[in-house]
Amino acid sequence: MFKSTLTTLGLLIALGSGIANAAVWPSIKQWNEAEEKKYSEWVENKWEKDIFTDEDSKYHGIPTDCADAAYTMRMIYSYEQGLPFQIYSKRIEKVVSNEMTKWDINPDSYLEGSIVNLKDKYKAEARSKWHEYNHEEKKFWLFVRFVNSITSTWSLPNDTIMSPISREGVVAGNVLLKRRFHTYTVKGLDKYGNIKVLSSTLPAKVRTLSKGITTPTFRYLNEEGLLTFRWPNEINKAHSRIARQSNDQNTLWKAAVEKVLVDTPDSEKLETSRSSSAVNAEYAKLLKFGKGDIEGLSTEKEPLDDELERSYNDLCTYVKQRVAVVKAAVEIRKSTNACFSQADYDTHSTPGREKAIKVKLESVLNIYRDAKKDQWNDIDDDLRINAESVLLASVSERRKGYERGFNLEYWESRVKTNSWFSHYRNFYGNLFDKLINRTKLEDGIFVFNAPKKYSCTIEFGDGQSTELREFINDLYRGKVSSNPNDSLEARWGLSEERSSCPTY
Repeated sequence: MFKSTLTTLGLLIALGSGIANAAVWPSIKQWNEAEEKKYSEWVENKWEKDIFTDEDSKYHGIPTDCADAAYTMRMIYSYEQGLPFQIYSKRIEKVVSNEMTKWDINPDSYLEGSIVNLKDKYKAEARSKWHEYNHEEKKFWLFVRFVNSITSTWSLPNDTIMSPISREGVVAGNVLLKRRFHTYTVKGLDKYGNIKVLSSTLPAKVRTLSKGITTPTFRYLNEEGLLTFRWPNEINKAHSRIARQSNDQNTLWKAAVEKVLVDTPDSEKLETSRSSSAVNAEYAKLLKFGKGDIEGLSTEKEPLDDELERSYNDLCTYVKQRVAVVKAAVEIRKSTNACFSQADYDTHSTPGREKAIKVKLESVLNIYRDAKKDQWNDIDDDLRINAESVLLASVSERRKGYERGFNLEYWESRVKTNSWFSHYRNFYGNLFDKLINRTKLEDGIFVFNAPKKYSCTIEFGDGQSTELREFINDLYRGKVSSNPNDSLEARWGLSEERSSCPTY
């Protein structure tokens, strides 16, 4: 795992002299803007999706969830460059740093606790590789496991500050926090203002990081935002006292709220200002194309075809990532034949993930609703019809009555009596009729036949699979279970049987 030559002269001198450093690693440099730039370059060029699974990687075998990946990214670079790593843990109410000496005397005594959560081949490999590590490498491994055990998406806002919103401010090495239920590590920015990311997920395990591109629809209200790690001299300081702290995200969010409220009736203003859907959509526009004194993230406008396909593929990828999470819970349940405890239930249940899937579905919806007719007519026919099939699942659920399914008579009555639906049909014109013509009646419900060109098949078990449109259908009808005690089929909406175990 850590076979490489250490990269700093101070570390080489310490090891060469035979003097073990009591700290996890010595801090021979300090963080500053120049070091942050080098860190960004390292993340852009060295932070790869297989860093924990490639057997030739120095860091093969480290288990992560999404927040772990962000913290570990920072720890690895700090370790390699002899830079300090420091956070304040509210969980243990202590400052945690690389200067800790806890593991210096006998790191072998901590081995079992450090790998107890590793599964299958990785646990065996961790035991075997452990004996190849030198004293300093063992301490680093244990420190990483310790930090990741006391941090999470909820601790990230305490250990970070807001980054500036500009093409110079959104850089590799940033952390993108989404509503405190998911964390991305930032690899860079494309020319359209979309953020290139890598991420892990729950439960923590040794895995290949997921690669993707996400739209910058975020805000910072202790829930989500574009972040950068604090320096040691900034720990426990209020944001207002940190010179590097940026207020761009708050400024843009306020502008987006005000823009949305202009066209909102007084009776709905309070509810609208708290909701994220319409405001996030407006916020994304401000970020990507710039407004007022805020520099835009894009250098050119993204073609609607590309934006639509990327958004749809992002939804498909995220649903596929649910496979490993559900599978892990099902396997644990089978092996123990016991109900999950409350703590384990919280770890393996997926209500936040189902909510995130609906949020991603909303991004597809927003693209359709914002599209102009002249642009719309240029979109690939198969692509727009396929995305529309996903869109209608959302529309039906949002407008209630979804328990009646995609019943054509019910649907047409809604179009005739509801102004939103009427506007929707008028806006899309013939496309709506094309969509209806591509459906077939199954058990009184219309099922959408997406073109194979843009199909999304989710293989969740041995010989078991479902299509994205079917999963979305089942999700909005309440058939998909978030309960980790339920069967694999129930978790994917294919069985209505539910476990008798307690829920939390």
